Amino acid sequence: MKALGVVNDIDLYISVTKTGSFSETGRLLGIPPSSVMRRINSLEKELETCLFNRSTKCLVLTEIGLLFLEHAKSISKCIGHARSDVKEHTASTLGVLKVSAPVAFGRRHVAPLLSRILNHHPGLKIDFSLNDKVLDPSTDNVDVCIKLGILPDSDLIPSKLADMRRVLCASPEYIRQRGCPQTLDDLYEHACLIHSTCSNFSLTWQFMVDGQIKKLIPNGRLSVNSAELLVDGALQGIGIIHAPTWLVHEQIASGQLVSILDEYCVADPRQGAIYALRARSSVVPAKTSLFINELKRSIGSTPYWELPFDKETPRPLAALHFDGALHASHSRSITMQEKSRP
Repeated sequence: MKALGVVNDIDLYISVTKTGSFSETGRLLGIPPSSVMRRINSLEKELETCLFNRSTKCLVLTEIGLLFLEHAKSISKCIGHARSDVKEHTASTLGVLKVSAPVAFGRRHVAPLLSRILNHHPGLKIDFSLNDKVLDPSTDNVDVCIKLGILPDSDLIPSKLADMRRVLCASPEYIRQRGCPQTLDDLYEHACLIHSTCSNFSLTWQFMVDGQIKKLIPNGRLSVNSAELLVDGALQGIGIIHAPTWLVHEQIASGQLVSILDEYCVADPRQGAIYALRARSSVVPAKTSLFINELKRSIGSTPYWELPFDKETPRPLAALHFDGALHASHSRSITMQEKSRP
């Protein structure tokens, strides 16, 4: 007999001791008297003893039945407290929430959210880990795992946080020296930096051309195993990178990097997205729902990292940047000439 079945039968046993009748117990609980009798018989068989002396008129507890009743009441009380505690814990944001996220994404877009959640929920503790290995909430003792890319074939429950769009970008200095690619095929003539451990795009870059995916194998001058090193390489002017907007939006906004060929860099579900994964469960703990909902709200329906790329007037960013740089340089030159005059 399963343990949970014994617990339920213990509660039934206590009810029978109170009514002294299988029929009356069945009437009160809304189950057939035959079912009550069968379950009590099964409990006696499990305990290998007789709990009741039966007669046509009534049920009388045996000596062992009376002894077991005291234990049964204690067990029922403990189980009641346990159920109450579990329900309260599940329905509240108490306890430890274990979250895992990829290093670069977690540092930029998850870590800044933690203080706000903790401040608003004093009973919550967060165990946050950065790991580029995708963990499995059903086996790796983690409540929520952030996944970038294509969903794995599993029983995990995904909550989509945002589409993932990749853009081509380079430093203004690189484009000044090597020129700005005008077509995708021009990329073959340029130095490109590759993220070697990227699960879906380690060897090919994918673009949208006339509604179809076009794959391109770049001329990789430098290969790195870190998304952050990829950005550092671009900032140093080593070459062009194909990076998600969540990774380079700040550098684009500041002008440290400029995006190119944006018309081919369109988000497509076939190229993956950003998900929060949790284990399949009939009841979702409140702290898990809280975290995922807060993360969704923080990112927004239009992710905040897409804003630097949202241009009302589609003009080449490189041209805009260099026009501004030339104007600033010319202004400084005039100022210096004026200061040098007697």
